[in-house]
Amino acid sequence: MIYILYMSFDTDTPDDRYPGLLEVMPAVVRNNIARSKRWQNRQAILYGRLLLTAGLKLFDSSFSCEGLSNMEFSEHGRPYLEGRPDFNISHSGGCVVCAVSDTGKVGIDVERIREIKTADFYRYMPEACLAANDNPAERLALFYDCWTMKESAVKADGRGISIGLGSVRLEGGRATVNGSIWFLKDIFVADGYKCHLASPLEHPEIRTIAVTSETIGTLL
Repeated sequence: MIYILYMSFDTDTPDDRYPGLLEVMPAVVRNNIARSKRWQNRQAILYGRLLLTAGLKLFDSSFSCEGLSNMEFSEHGRPYLEGRPDFNISHSGGCVVCAVSDTGKVGIDVERIREIKTADFYRYMPEACLAANDNPAERLALFYDCWTMKESAVKADGRGISIGLGSVRLEGGRATVNGSIWFLKDIFVADGYKCHLASPLEHPEIRTIAVTSETIGTLL
């Protein structure tokens, strides 16, 4: 089973529930969050940890936020919790998403669609940049589809920036990363965003759960 939990927040106004939600985190997590200078980033990181706690709790009802203090990191900086399901977190703009899986490694990436010069990314995204499409909106959407597919696969692989996006090959709903195949799923989280999940299974069982700052407390 793969659980995908996601939530949105206002990027212009801090959530007045933030202080109370922060208090449920162990000290080491609160300290890590405090290192971010922008309140938007602090809020997004906190929500990601809350979603992770809620996702892990779906596999083990005894899990609590305190368990996040045991988080470790691979040699490439990928976080994990020994003996727990694999997970991956992503945030962009005002959207945060977390995937938790007991069926192998997962990667997830969400990106807010915004105007950019896609040609500047040709070396990383030739599939999107060369698309014969005269509709700017559709061309931009295709670019972010490709971007989130590649990013999710790289995050599932776990070697991070040591793998260039340009080396990731997309074909038929799959991403090939250094010979390994990851199956890709388009995940809807909000209008104006693109999100993809990468999994080692072609047809995984997936459940998506929409969460708000008002309801997250009921899942912890």
